[in-house]
Amino acid sequence: MAKIINQSVLKIDNHNEDILLQEAQKIFNQLINDIAKKHQNLKDLDAAIAKFRIGYFEKIIPLESKRTNLLKNLIPLIDANFDDRIFNNSDRKKMCDIIEELMSGFDDKYIDDELKDIFARRVGVNFDFYIKNMKTENLDMLADAAMGSSIHKEHKKTKRKKSVVIPEENEDAKNKSLKDIYRQLAKELHPDRLSHDEDGIYKSELMKQVNVAYEKQDLITLLEVQLKIEQADQKDINSLAFEKLQHFNAILKKQLSEADNELNSLTKNFSAEFPYFDHYMLNAKKILKELKSNVTNAKLMLEMLEVQFLRWSTDFSSFREYLRQTA
Repeated sequence: MAKIINQSVLKIDNHNEDILLQEAQKIFNQLINDIAKKHQNLKDLDAAIAKFRIGYFEKIIPLESKRTNLLKNLIPLIDANFDDRIFNNSDRKKMCDIIEELMSGFDDKYIDDELKDIFARRVGVNFDFYIKNMKTENLDMLADAAMGSSIHKEHKKTKRKKSVVIPEENEDAKNKSLKDIYRQLAKELHPDRLSHDEDGIYKSELMKQVNVAYEKQDLITLLEVQLKIEQADQKDINSLAFEKLQHFNAILKKQLSEADNELNSLTKNFSAEFPYFDHYMLNAKKILKELKSNVTNAKLMLEMLEVQFLRWSTDFSSFREYLRQTA
């Protein structure tokens, strides 16, 4: 009966420096290393995204809500002092632009009838009509961009050369390599082969791990379990036959591609949720750094607006200085 041992590092070793690793062996080691890095990146990125979401909803959104409420209260303040003689026509034009810019950026929950009335009087158009028209214009711009993209793609198609089709690794051979390992493991981990001094629960958990790995064609996990239960040792890994190594490398390349796709999908979904992130440049360190920066900036912007709003509330003539500093 095989004894369960600690997991070994999955790698082809070359203890004899006089014998160089073959190219297929080097590829095997590189693929194992690349897949491990991708999985660690996925783990780190997933944890960073979860932390960012928590920080965004628990810290940034409350700060932004306070700031938006102050900006909402600024609109009636502007309206009440709009006709003060200290403001000239250029000032009033800027005040109208501020009302338009603020209200067009508010969420619906901040818009009420009082603000709509101010918007209609100062901007000169019904707010609901304005928003509907603005959305229509945005959709038209998106449609034009999409049309342009389609034309560009069609143009590229006419120039595209036929690509050379590279034959895939024989799927039956790859599947047989996985199936052989799976059968050996299933036989070894079967409850009927359990001796009195072995941990049945541990072996049962290993078998669940093997079933999931086989379903996902996860060669690395299957080989690691073999090492754990001593169905294979480092010598077996070092002396893998060339044909079997070729099959294994084909499986590992597929695993690496799937890890790449998973990483790409994760970053795309996150950057769609938070568009100021470029998913091509996304990593865990950048996300956590951005979270800290966003919280700091949100606090600073709120504090600055609170000071300004207090000043404008007590002496609105000071708002003229702000207007004349803006372009």
